[in-house]
Amino acid sequence: EPPRSGAARRGASPGSPLEPTGGDPVRVAAVGEGSWARADDEGVEGPKVTYFFSDSQISTFESCSRKWAWRYIDKIEAPPNRFAEFGLKTHKHLEGWLKEKKLPVGGAEAALAQLMLVNLPPPQAVNPEYVEFRFDMGIGGIRFQGFIDLFMPALGGQIPCVYDHKTTSDLQWALSPETMLDDIQVALYSAWALLKTNASKIRLQWTYGVRSG
Repeated sequence: EPPRSGAARRGASPGSPLEPTGGDPVRVAAVGEGSWARADDEGVEGPKVTYFFSDSQISTFESCSRKWAWRYIDKIEAPPNRFAEFGLKTHKHLEGWLKEKKLPVGGAEAALAQLMLVNLPPPQAVNPEYVEFRFDMGIGGIRFQGFIDLFMPALGGQIPCVYDHKTTSDLQWALSPETMLDDIQVALYSAWALLKTNASKIRLQWTYGVRSG
């Protein structure tokens, strides 16, 4: 993750497709129509594709092809990471809140989740099927998959919104509205939402919680 100077959210320039709203640590941006082409694999000749690519696969390959091969070809799992475990536990607390109105309690992960949930929609407005769910899609004969933390379809004329929850040691590692548009995870999740809703644009909210230690 490339460092970024300053923790404050940067606004969009006039005429930009970005529509940042809210305050730190939330990153919000709207993707304009045409930012990612809508496509599917209908009519594509050749063998049926059954292998799925994910944003983490692509990002891993871009950073180190050998690491990608160890993980996805040789099936060598990375050693346990306490920071990743912290993030997973925080996700579980947020999932419990959004699906079951279960308030996060107990431990540092729950405390951080409580701080993050105030930037999320209330549970009564959320469809549980769109919380921590897997998606797959075909673009140009290639299958992609991902796991979205929260998706809010367009309701009452609102713009559909994709949410992602992240924990970090410092907001200097957080994506800005500008760098979001170059991020592979943002690209894939946005493409899925555009295909799913047939909307002209969608909103993205990456919610960051800063852990201590």
